Amino acid sequence: MKRTTSLALATAAGMAMAASVQAQYHSGDLLLGFTSGNGFIGDLVLDLGTASSIGVGGGVTLNLNNNGNVGLSASALQNQLGSLYGSVYSFGVVGASYQNFTHGLIYGTVAQGAAAPTLANVSALSSAVDTAGQTVGDGSGPTANSALYSASQGFGYSWSETILGLGNGTWSKNGTNPDNPFTSSSTVEDLYQFNSNTGVEGRVGTITLFSDGNVVFTPAAVPEPATVSLLGTFGLIALAFRRQWGNGSIR
Repeated sequence: MKRTTSLALATAAGMAMAASVQAQYHSGDLLLGFTSGNGFIGDLVLDLGTASSIGVGGGVTLNLNNNGNVGLSASALQNQLGSLYGSVYSFGVVGASYQNFTHGLIYGTVAQGAAAPTLANVSALSSAVDTAGQTVGDGSGPTANSALYSASQGFGYSWSETILGLGNGTWSKNGTNPDNPFTSSSTVEDLYQFNSNTGVEGRVGTITLFSDGNVVFTPAAVPEPATVSLLGTFGLIALAFRRQWGNGSIR
Protein backbone atom coordinates (compact mmCIF):
# COMPACT_ATOMS: atom_id res chain seq x y z
CA MET A 1 0.00 0.00 0.00
CA LYS A 2 2.83 2.34 0.98
CA ARG A 3 4.68 1.52 -2.23
CA THR A 4 1.53 2.14 -4.31
CA THR A 5 0.88 5.47 -2.58
CA SER A 6 4.51 6.57 -3.01
CA LEU A 7 4.44 5.62 -6.68
CA ALA A 8 1.21 7.54 -7.20
CA LEU A 9 2.62 10.60 -5.47
CA ALA A 10 5.83 10.41 -7.49
CA THR A 11 3.85 10.09 -10.72
CA ALA A 12 1.67 13.07 -9.77
CA ALA A 13 4.75 15.11 -8.90
CA GLY A 14 6.36 14.19 -12.20
CA MET A 15 3.25 15.21 -14.12
CA ALA A 16 3.07 18.49 -12.23
CA MET A 17 6.72 19.21 -13.01
CA ALA A 18 6.21 18.41 -16.69
CA ALA A 19 3.19 20.70 -16.79
CA SER A 20 5.17 23.53 -15.22
CA VAL A 21 7.93 23.18 -17.80
CA GLN A 22 5.57 23.25 -20.77
CA ALA A 23 4.43 26.64 -21.96
CA GLN A 24 1.79 27.69 -24.42
CA TYR A 25 0.97 31.15 -25.68
CA HIS A 26 -2.37 32.58 -24.62
CA SER A 27 -3.96 35.73 -25.96
CA GLY A 28 -2.99 38.48 -23.56
CA ASP A 29 0.60 37.30 -23.09
CA LEU A 30 3.44 39.68 -23.88
CA LEU A 31 6.06 38.57 -26.41
CA LEU A 32 9.71 39.63 -26.31
CA GLY A 33 11.22 39.37 -29.78
CA PHE A 34 14.82 39.52 -31.00
CA THR A 35 16.10 39.82 -34.57
CA SER A 36 19.29 40.75 -36.35
CA GLY A 37 17.54 41.95 -39.49
CA ASN A 38 19.15 39.08 -41.39
CA GLY A 39 16.34 37.00 -42.85
CA PHE A 40 18.45 33.85 -42.74
CA ILE A 41 19.07 34.01 -38.99
CA GLY A 42 16.27 32.89 -36.69
CA ASP A 43 14.23 35.43 -34.77
CA LEU A 44 13.96 34.48 -31.11
CA VAL A 45 10.53 35.04 -29.49
CA LEU A 46 9.99 34.58 -25.75
CA ASP A 47 6.56 34.44 -24.11
CA LEU A 48 6.81 36.64 -20.99
CA GLY A 49 3.33 35.85 -19.69
CA THR A 50 0.59 38.33 -18.87
CA ALA A 51 1.18 42.03 -18.34
CA SER A 52 0.36 41.74 -14.65
CA SER A 53 2.85 38.88 -14.23
CA ILE A 54 5.73 41.11 -15.36
CA GLY A 55 4.66 43.90 -13.02
CA VAL A 56 2.33 46.12 -15.07
CA GLY A 57 -0.03 47.87 -12.69
CA GLY A 58 2.20 47.16 -9.71
CA GLY A 59 4.71 49.25 -7.86
CA VAL A 60 7.73 46.94 -7.79
CA THR A 61 10.63 46.61 -10.24
CA LEU A 62 10.99 42.97 -11.34
CA ASN A 63 13.91 41.05 -12.77
CA LEU A 64 12.08 38.96 -15.36
CA ASN A 65 14.80 36.30 -15.50
CA ASN A 66 14.59 35.64 -11.77
CA ASN A 67 10.80 35.94 -11.84
CA GLY A 68 10.54 33.13 -14.43
CA ASN A 69 9.04 35.22 -17.24
CA VAL A 70 12.02 35.01 -19.60
CA GLY A 71 12.44 31.25 -19.19
CA LEU A 72 16.24 31.65 -19.27
CA SER A 73 18.73 32.82 -16.69
CA ALA A 74 20.59 36.03 -17.51
CA SER A 75 23.74 34.14 -18.51
CA ALA A 76 21.77 31.66 -20.62
CA LEU A 77 19.99 34.47 -22.48
CA GLN A 78 23.28 36.29 -22.98
CA ASN A 79 24.80 33.15 -24.48
CA GLN A 80 21.75 32.50 -26.65
CA LEU A 81 21.76 36.02 -28.10
CA GLY A 82 25.51 35.91 -28.59
CA SER A 83 25.37 32.63 -30.49
CA LEU A 84 22.55 33.86 -32.72
CA TYR A 85 23.45 37.49 -33.36
CA GLY A 86 26.81 38.34 -31.85
CA SER A 87 26.39 41.88 -30.61
CA VAL A 88 24.16 43.27 -33.39
CA TYR A 89 20.43 42.83 -32.87
CA SER A 90 17.23 44.65 -31.99
CA PHE A 91 14.42 43.76 -29.64
CA GLY A 92 10.91 44.81 -28.71
CA VAL A 93 7.80 43.78 -26.79
CA VAL A 94 4.23 43.42 -28.04
CA GLY A 95 1.06 42.00 -26.53
CA ALA A 96 -2.68 41.90 -27.10
CA SER A 97 -5.80 40.82 -25.30
CA TYR A 98 -8.71 41.20 -27.74
CA GLN A 99 -12.39 40.37 -27.39
CA ASN A 100 -13.92 43.00 -29.66
CA PHE A 101 -13.36 46.59 -30.76
CA THR A 102 -14.46 47.96 -27.40
CA HIS A 103 -12.79 45.35 -25.21
CA GLY A 104 -9.10 45.07 -25.97
CA LEU A 105 -5.69 45.87 -24.55
CA ILE A 106 -2.70 46.36 -26.83
CA TYR A 107 0.91 46.67 -25.66
CA GLY A 108 3.93 47.89 -27.61
CA THR A 109 7.37 49.35 -26.98
CA VAL A 110 9.20 52.39 -28.33
CA ALA A 111 12.63 53.82 -27.61
CA GLN A 112 12.77 55.49 -24.23
CA GLY A 113 11.49 59.05 -24.51
CA ALA A 114 10.07 58.58 -28.01
CA ALA A 115 6.53 59.57 -28.99
CA ALA A 116 3.76 57.21 -27.97
CA PRO A 117 3.24 54.37 -30.47
CA THR A 118 0.22 53.84 -32.70
CA LEU A 119 -1.78 51.02 -31.10
CA ALA A 120 -5.42 51.81 -31.86
CA ASN A 121 -6.20 49.09 -34.46
CA VAL A 122 -6.80 46.43 -31.84
CA SER A 123 -8.11 43.74 -34.18
CA ALA A 124 -5.21 43.84 -36.66
CA LEU A 125 -2.52 44.19 -33.99
CA SER A 126 -3.99 41.38 -31.93
CA SER A 127 -3.98 39.12 -34.98
CA ALA A 128 -0.29 39.84 -35.55
CA VAL A 129 0.62 39.02 -31.96
CA ASP A 130 -1.37 35.80 -32.01
CA THR A 131 0.39 34.74 -35.22
CA ALA A 132 3.81 35.38 -33.67
CA GLY A 133 2.83 33.56 -30.50
CA GLN A 134 1.16 30.47 -31.94
CA THR A 135 4.45 28.60 -32.41
CA VAL A 136 5.70 29.22 -28.87
CA GLY A 137 6.61 25.94 -27.24
CA ASP A 138 6.65 23.92 -30.48
CA GLY A 139 10.25 22.84 -29.96
CA SER A 140 11.83 25.29 -32.39
CA GLY A 141 13.21 27.52 -29.63
CA PRO A 142 15.65 26.85 -26.80
CA THR A 143 12.97 26.84 -24.08
CA ALA A 144 9.38 25.75 -23.56
CA ASN A 145 8.19 29.39 -23.73
CA SER A 146 10.02 30.27 -26.96
CA ALA A 147 10.00 29.96 -30.74
CA LEU A 148 12.83 30.41 -33.23
CA TYR A 149 12.04 30.95 -36.91
CA SER A 150 13.73 32.87 -39.72
CA ALA A 151 12.00 34.86 -42.44
CA SER A 152 13.84 32.79 -45.05
CA GLN A 153 11.88 29.69 -43.98
CA GLY A 154 8.76 31.37 -45.32
CA PHE A 155 6.40 29.93 -42.70
CA GLY A 156 5.12 33.36 -41.69
CA TYR A 157 5.81 32.77 -37.99
CA SER A 158 9.01 34.75 -37.53
CA TRP A 159 9.13 38.05 -35.65
CA SER A 160 10.42 39.72 -38.82
CA GLU A 161 7.41 38.55 -40.82
CA THR A 162 4.61 38.96 -38.31
CA ILE A 163 5.70 42.08 -36.41
CA LEU A 164 8.24 43.91 -38.55
CA GLY A 165 6.37 43.23 -41.78
CA LEU A 166 8.98 41.60 -44.00
CA GLY A 167 6.18 39.29 -45.11
CA ASN A 168 2.47 39.85 -44.66
CA GLY A 169 2.80 40.98 -41.04
CA THR A 170 -0.10 43.14 -39.96
CA TRP A 171 1.58 44.83 -36.99
CA SER A 172 3.86 47.08 -39.02
CA LYS A 173 0.99 48.01 -41.34
CA ASN A 174 -1.22 49.13 -38.44
CA GLY A 175 1.11 50.05 -35.60
CA THR A 176 4.50 51.40 -34.61
CA ASN A 177 7.58 49.22 -34.95
CA PRO A 178 8.33 47.98 -31.39
CA ASP A 179 11.96 47.11 -32.10
CA ASN A 180 14.99 49.14 -31.08
CA PRO A 181 18.66 48.30 -31.55
CA PHE A 182 20.55 47.07 -28.53
CA THR A 183 23.37 49.45 -27.72
CA SER A 184 26.01 49.86 -25.05
CA SER A 185 25.65 48.00 -21.73
CA SER A 186 21.87 48.39 -21.56
CA THR A 187 18.94 49.60 -23.63
CA VAL A 188 15.66 50.91 -22.22
CA GLU A 189 12.30 50.84 -23.99
CA ASP A 190 9.05 52.46 -22.90
CA LEU A 191 6.12 50.04 -22.75
CA TYR A 192 2.74 51.52 -23.67
CA GLN A 193 -0.79 50.17 -23.23
CA PHE A 194 -3.85 51.10 -25.30
CA ASN A 195 -7.28 50.36 -23.83
CA SER A 196 -9.91 50.20 -26.57
CA ASN A 197 -12.72 50.37 -24.01
CA THR A 198 -11.66 53.78 -22.72
CA GLY A 199 -9.70 54.94 -25.76
CA VAL A 200 -6.82 55.81 -23.43
CA GLU A 201 -3.17 55.08 -24.23
CA GLY A 202 -0.45 55.52 -21.66
CA ARG A 203 3.04 54.46 -20.64
CA VAL A 204 2.90 51.63 -18.11
CA GLY A 205 6.62 51.19 -17.51
CA THR A 206 9.98 50.39 -19.04
CA ILE A 207 11.71 47.23 -20.26
CA THR A 208 15.48 47.26 -19.81
CA LEU A 209 17.77 44.72 -21.47
CA PHE A 210 21.28 44.52 -20.04
CA SER A 211 24.34 43.19 -21.83
CA ASP A 212 24.64 40.40 -19.25
CA GLY A 213 21.22 39.05 -20.26
CA ASN A 214 19.15 40.49 -17.44
CA VAL A 215 15.69 41.76 -18.42
CA VAL A 216 14.03 44.16 -15.99
CA PHE A 217 10.57 45.72 -15.90
CA THR A 218 10.11 48.99 -14.02
CA PRO A 219 6.50 50.15 -13.58
CA ALA A 220 5.60 53.72 -14.40
CA ALA A 221 5.62 55.98 -11.38
CA VAL A 222 2.22 56.70 -9.88
CA PRO A 223 1.51 59.57 -7.51
CA GLU A 224 1.92 58.75 -3.81
CA PRO A 225 -1.35 58.83 -1.80
CA ALA A 226 -0.27 62.05 -0.10
CA THR A 227 0.45 63.61 -3.50
CA VAL A 228 -2.92 62.50 -4.83
CA SER A 229 -4.60 63.97 -1.78
CA LEU A 230 -2.71 67.24 -2.22
CA LEU A 231 -3.60 67.42 -5.89
CA GLY A 232 -7.22 66.81 -4.98
CA THR A 233 -7.13 69.60 -2.43
CA PHE A 234 -5.69 72.03 -4.95
CA GLY A 235 -8.37 70.96 -7.43
CA LEU A 236 -11.15 71.67 -4.94
CA ILE A 237 -9.66 75.07 -4.09
CA ALA A 238 -9.43 75.95 -7.79
CA LEU A 239 -13.03 74.84 -8.36
CA ALA A 240 -14.29 76.92 -5.42
CA PHE A 241 -12.34 79.92 -6.70
CA ARG A 242 -13.91 79.56 -10.16
CA ARG A 243 -17.40 79.36 -8.69
CA GLN A 244 -16.86 82.44 -6.53
CA TRP A 245 -15.49 84.33 -9.50
CA GLY A 246 -18.43 83.32 -11.63
CA ASN A 247 -20.89 84.39 -8.95
CA GLY A 248 -19.25 87.80 -8.69
CA SER A 249 -18.08 87.21 -5.11
CA ILE A 250 -14.51 88.06 -6.07
CA ARG A 251 -13.71 91.42 -7.69
